[in-house]
Parts: sequence; structure tokens; C-alpha cells
Amino acid sequence: MIDRMSVMEIFWYTLQLRRIASGGNPRPDESGLWAFLKSVMKSGWGTVRTGRLRAKA
Repeated sequence: MIDRMSVMEIFWYTLQLRRIASGGNPRPDESGLWAFLKSVMKSGWGTVRTGRLRAKA
């Protein structure tokens, strides 16, 4: 279902562009699922961290 919404493709291109912008080489054979999972893990950590900081204040 996620792949049908083109979400993984967007995450894949975003990851490739970030990699190029930071001076790295693109990885055209990298899985779209892997890019999606990396993005979810990264945004999930940011959400948890923000919630903890707000709770302390």
C-alpha cells in the first residue's frame, strides 16, 4: 500500500539528494523500503526527543 502512494519513491529521492548535497555519491541500487525506514526512524527519534524536551520545560 505504501508503495502505491509513491511515498517510498519520494523518500528514496530525498535520501539521494541529501547524500549528494553532503558530498557523497548517490546509491542508485538502494532499496526504496530502506530509504523509507531510515526516514521514519529519523523522524520518529526527532518526535520523541522534542516531546521529552517539552515535557521538562
